[in-house]
Amino acid sequence: MSVYAELKQWQTAIGSLLGFLALMVAALWNFHLNRRRDAALRAEETNSIAAALYGEIVLLRKQVAHVARAVAAIEASHDRKLDKHFLEAHTLSEPVLYKALAPKIGLLSSDLVIAITERGGPGFRDRMAAWLRWILVSITPPISPALGR
Repeated sequence: MSVYAELKQWQTAIGSLLGFLALMVAALWNFHLNRRRDAALRAEETNSIAAALYGEIVLLRKQVAHVARAVAAIEASHDRKLDKHFLEAHTLSEPVLYKALAPKIGLLSSDLVIAITERGGPGFRDRMAAWLRWILVSITPPISPALGR
């Protein structure tokens, strides 16, 4: 029997095998492309989260700087005392984005998460608000003077 005759008998099996191999290669290539797309989407989401949190931290720091300048101006002028009306007029806004994005902080790198939680976010706002209340009532400071840590 010749090789051609033998191949002709196995023609269906060979075609099925080649078709199956082509499907496997196509599926693996599709998985590779999906993983690459997912990695790009995750990187984009991570950058968006970091930018949003950074923007909120910058706004909180600007508000704290504004309050600090107002406190310094009042103390320097000696015309007016710090009172509860001053505290009501100079409240710090709540960190809305930080609370909304808290479940997604795990997507960020560890050094970025540490920087956000130590120097920004609700902890920073709460420390500043506590210091402002301490200035107004002259009680023992609620935290150490090293605010920036």
